[in-house]
Amino acid sequence: MLEQMCSSSQADLCKQILAIVTIAHRPIEFKELALFVDGLKDISDDPQLMREAIGYCGSFLTLREHTIYFVHQSMKDFLVEKASDTIFPFGREVVNYAILSKSLKAMSRVLRHNHYSLQPPGICIDQVEHPSLNPLVAVRYSCVYWVDHLCELGSSINKKHKIILQDGGAVDEFLRRKYLFWLEALSLFGSILEGVQSMTRLQILIQEKESASRLINLVQDARRFILFNKSAIENNPLQVYTSALIFSPTCSLIRELFKKEEPEWIINKPAMQEYWSSCLQTLEGHSNGVYSVAFSHNDKQLASASDDKTLKIWDTASGSCLQTLEGHGNWVNSVAFSHDDKQLASASDDKTLKIWDTASGSCLQTLEGHSKGVNSVAFSHDDKQLASASYDKTLKIWDTASGSCLHTLEGHRNVVYSVAFSHDDKQLASASYDKTLKIWDTASGSCLQKLEGHGNWVNSVTFSHDDKQLASASSDGTLKIWDTASGSCLQTLGVGKILHNIFFDTTDQYLHTEIGAIAMDLHLTSSTTPIRSGNQKPSRHGYGISFDHKWITYKSENFLWLPLEYRPICSAVTGSTVAIGCYSGRVLIFNFMDPSLLFH
Repeated sequence: MLEQMCSSSQADLCKQILAIVTIAHRPIEFKELALFVDGLKDISDDPQLMREAIGYCGSFLTLREHTIYFVHQSMKDFLVEKASDTIFPFGREVVNYAILSKSLKAMSRVLRHNHYSLQPPGICIDQVEHPSLNPLVAVRYSCVYWVDHLCELGSSINKKHKIILQDGGAVDEFLRRKYLFWLEALSLFGSILEGVQSMTRLQILIQEKESASRLINLVQDARRFILFNKSAIENNPLQVYTSALIFSPTCSLIRELFKKEEPEWIINKPAMQEYWSSCLQTLEGHSNGVYSVAFSHNDKQLASASDDKTLKIWDTASGSCLQTLEGHGNWVNSVAFSHDDKQLASASDDKTLKIWDTASGSCLQTLEGHSKGVNSVAFSHDDKQLASASYDKTLKIWDTASGSCLHTLEGHRNVVYSVAFSHDDKQLASASYDKTLKIWDTASGSCLQKLEGHGNWVNSVTFSHDDKQLASASSDGTLKIWDTASGSCLQTLGVGKILHNIFFDTTDQYLHTEIGAIAMDLHLTSSTTPIRSGNQKPSRHGYGISFDHKWITYKSENFLWLPLEYRPICSAVTGSTVAIGCYSGRVLIFNFMDPSLLFH
């Protein structure tokens, strides 16, 4: 079949077509294909001639209206595995470069302000009707995938094609001249998320290019621009020229480059800050306050729980809402990812827990049994069990597969606020309004230790990774470190505020909290005997939230002031990333660099 095609008079054309269709990231349309295959340019407007050209490719390809597909996946596999030398005689990178360079040229030629002549400036994407003679048809593939083909060039960029990524090169020029028009086109295609991902990949690709310092700064600014304005542009394409420009920092490179696109009908523009803030993204979608936020274990997703009775799962890189989980009958108090990140558990004031599939958003289990609202939820480390803490003064251990209640743990004299499994899953710790903690045996449900010493209710608890210590946070403004075997208090740290999120790092040398990472006194915690009875001032490291919730801090020092509307109900910290849940229903994600690199 391939030999017959290669011996025909149309062999070169067929090889070009097959090369493009094989390397493309999705089935490609007539006009898109004609952009990359010179022999098709003159016939791209004639569907019959295009069908004849595709027909030259024998039994490899088929058509559905104007879109080209492989007859079967096995045909593509054959070309890649057995006939690569035939359709890619000079290597795949040559085809990738051809697609990239022709895409940049075509987009530079076609993209412009307001492609569809839309009115008014606030028109919603749902109201947009694509014209029958759509000027963007031929460049749709190029707009969405040009960065993918650039990245796939790999090391060959540094050899043959390095000029494309230099200052003043094709990528630099395209972004300087066409960036806003490209974003408008992506919005019209419903592909703003792909634009965010493209700018992230592009920034990673060029960040170490010595000959592209100007381009690096431009790409960094362009990425901040799309992240900050993603919601407005995604829903209202023309807002890329209004809201996105007006509310960007005055020294934003993109704002400066496209200043002439700012609307003349806004006479007095609001005063904006000079440079981008540390807030990488603002995630909007909840209609009421956010009570709990949690990062997935791979840090790629963030979950939020709200007073609006819903949960949301967000992509931390792009800021897009991946799932909205509905089903609870009252506000949601707590959320936790399973350790494989495939499931999400939620605890609600409607007296139930729910287990959700993070990929599909479907509810896998609804766990009923508590007589009052549920405050806290935690997965065991093997993800086979779930623990819950409730206003009804009890804890429950559940089987995640069947949803059955394995144990009901009774003994606390008041509300139970927090629950945590040991890393070997043999023990469970609970923190209560009755000022005590308890350690339970997960197999039998029996109470192994009762830990007393806090002067007020205890609201958070966590095990060290070796399970030898337990940390607790109380409304008395202290943290305590306990020996799990003896139940003795090893250390008391005066932090001066209530902490809700605490966990040990993998070395057990730091206790991570929302006010920063606190260094553990290894001499004290290695002992099983309490050495100091007075409160010690903890040594705080990394990023966190100030005691008064007005600042993001670094090593206890105030670094970023938070306006009133951005102050947290709840927060979560992972490394140099801080997530904040606000009363407004917004979720903010901040990414920071090491301040020691900036301030000496």
